[in-house]
Amino acid sequence: MLLRLHQSCLKSSRSEKTAQNVDTSPPAEDFIQRLIEILLRSLTPTANCHRLYASLECITSLKEFFPLQIKALPVNITKHLLAIVDTNTYAKNQELALQLLISLRQDRQEFDLLEESFADCDSISPARVASAAYRIVLVSHSLSLRELFKTSSIDDVKASLLRTLSDKLKTRLRETSGLSMTKPLFGLLLCSRKIVESFEAKQDITSTLLPWVGEILTMMDDIRTRTATILESECPEGNFVENCDGSSDPQAQLLCAWRASKELSLLLAAIFDLSPDLLDLNQTRAVVEFFSKVLISTVHRGAFEQAFAGFARICVHLWRDSSKQWRQKIAQDLLDEALDSICRYEFCATRRGAGVPFLVQALVSAAASSVQTKRAFEALLLAGANKESAGMRTQAYNILRALYANNTLGEEVCCYVESGLKIALQGFKSATWAVRSLLSWSSLMTDLPTSFNFFIRREMPPVFCSALSSPGSLA
Repeated sequence: MLLRLHQSCLKSSRSEKTAQNVDTSPPAEDFIQRLIEILLRSLTPTANCHRLYASLECITSLKEFFPLQIKALPVNITKHLLAIVDTNTYAKNQELALQLLISLRQDRQEFDLLEESFADCDSISPARVASAAYRIVLVSHSLSLRELFKTSSIDDVKASLLRTLSDKLKTRLRETSGLSMTKPLFGLLLCSRKIVESFEAKQDITSTLLPWVGEILTMMDDIRTRTATILESECPEGNFVENCDGSSDPQAQLLCAWRASKELSLLLAAIFDLSPDLLDLNQTRAVVEFFSKVLISTVHRGAFEQAFAGFARICVHLWRDSSKQWRQKIAQDLLDEALDSICRYEFCATRRGAGVPFLVQALVSAAASSVQTKRAFEALLLAGANKESAGMRTQAYNILRALYANNTLGEEVCCYVESGLKIALQGFKSATWAVRSLLSWSSLMTDLPTSFNFFIRREMPPVFCSALSSPGSLA
């Protein structure tokens, strides 16, 4: 609707060059002002997330199509938007409010806001830490901070803030030997990630951020070692570590551990998204090795799922960057090593394979290559048909389930469906419960491509269809 209104006003002004300063007719002007009033009334703390999201989206669209009217917004909108950044728990609303605040460019008490945000980084509350991260990004665009750092570049201000956060992180690691509950690590990592994500992809920031990236990579393994005492234990939810200061609650320790692992994984992915050239050959290998250790060893589901989210983004850069062949070789070597280890059954034997299926899934799906897909399926189907090692078969089943369910592979998996069905049916004859469990069969039937499920229902004989729906009748 707003687009059509903009086009109508633009047509009436008869000038394509005035698209950003379009003249609005009195009826249109009245409509826009009334709409803005309604939207502003929705920016209240009592409004639900969906109402806030719709209002912020409309204001963002108005800013794009009618910038003159948005510039005339009342001053108190800044207070409402800042309240959303501080108190709202819906990340998308916080991001929209942040972008609007940045575009309004209304400098306030930036120094007080910055100090308050740094203090909130030490909170154990994830919502409070997230608000602090958004406020730091907001302050990084202020004119007064550019004057403080004696620069005219917003990117230089952000780089200075990243170095400040890195220094705080190094101090925290040096002062404690384990996880700290009074001053957790995940707040500093989250704020760093939000700043990195706020950069625009430019080549000229590489030299500015290279020293900071090196510092993060030197602390990477130390952070993983500290979180591993909880996340790699047999029971992360009930594990209690004695050298964690500030809390005797295992759940508080778990929260700090898995969120630190999560934020570190997403921070590394954000660095790659900004510019893979920020890392050289050895640094890239170190990051890939870090993710492989996390995905192979971590038992806590939330931790290895977030590690997968970051690693999948990194794999895209490794496989598809044709300018640096060594990146593709790193990904290829890791995939070969993972498949060989699965065939030798060198990974952990949890019921669903922990993060190992995510490791293989990230490498295969990001490659977007039929050669890599074929290599993975042939090795996994061979391991799944091995009747001598129940652990190997279970591991292969879990990984195959993840690959069949992956939408990015699309129709490439269809030619391996027949073999997958065969080894799933053969699993019912196994003497091991983990292999003959209906988990692999039901998951395979659920996760197959929709087109193949449709083919089974419509084309197979009725007797065979009923047998497929009742695997016990095949015994």
